[in-house]
Amino acid sequence: MCHRCATVGRVAHIEPRCPELGVGISRRMDVGVALRLLALSSMHASPPMSTQTSVILLVEDDPSLQDSLKTFLEESGFETHTAGSRSQGQAMLRSLRPAVCLLDLNLPDGSGLDLLKLILREGLPVRVIVMSAMPLQRLHEQFPSSILATTMTKPVSPQHLLEWVDRITRS
Repeated sequence: MCHRCATVGRVAHIEPRCPELGVGISRRMDVGVALRLLALSSMHASPPMSTQTSVILLVEDDPSLQDSLKTFLEESGFETHTAGSRSQGQAMLRSLRPAVCLLDLNLPDGSGLDLLKLILREGLPVRVIVMSAMPLQRLHEQFPSSILATTMTKPVSPQHLLEWVDRITRS
């Protein structure tokens, strides 16, 4: 997979003649396949960025994206737990106390903003990366950087996401 065009979302753009994987690759393929190809191509390159196991909570309601990101993060050395709704995310934030929460804002039973407010209100020791297709400009005004590490507009680059997760877990 071409690292400069790897994206996370329902469909990933793939270079048709990527030198790392050969020829004949579809320009559009399922993101799960794309992430697995990225993981395979990086297995021969360098070790995971993080040498310690940090707990990550992924709150994402799209099962395909949830599975792909969980696999990608686990193969990168992170203990990853998933929640598919606001209420599941709330319970897991309290019980797991993850180092990082990857948070979608549009959830089936409410908004991911409710989880950000919960983290702030209860002083939970977690840094959040918001990943959403919704506009994210005002979030940084509403939440301190000690909680809201960054925002990413979907589709996100797996490598960019991994760099942020690694940066948070090392600090």
